Amino acid sequence: MQIYKEYGPKPLDVSEGNNSSNYAALHNLTYTQALILLGVPEEEREKFVEDNAIDNMSTRELQQTVNEKNQAIEDRDQAQAEKAQAIEEKERQICGLIIKILVSLTFLAFSLAQFSIPIIKE
Repeated sequence: MQIYKEYGPKPLDVSEGNNSSNYAALHNLTYTQALILLGVPEEEREKFVEDNAIDNMSTRELQQTVNEKNQAIEDRDQAQAEKAQAIEEKERQICGLIIKILVSLTFLAFSLAQFSIPIIKE
């Protein structure tokens, strides 16, 4: 059922009018290859098939390649999340420093006003 949902009806012949992009790249898959490729995000599946010679891969090799791709995606996503978190932390630190500077400037201006020292001379 999942294979039908992902790949459409069983591709019998390109001349039957089934020329979708999924069909064009994926029409020669075995059932096992099709199942394994369900582990690749749909939007990347066709490129994955084009970039990897899956016809020459064993089932184990294909599964390993898919697993490596998924691990690379997870690693990339985790690195992006960590980078975003680090940026957010730096922004908080900068905001804290700005607040401290503004408080210090306000205190300084108040202190100067008590001594009747003009802040700006004209």
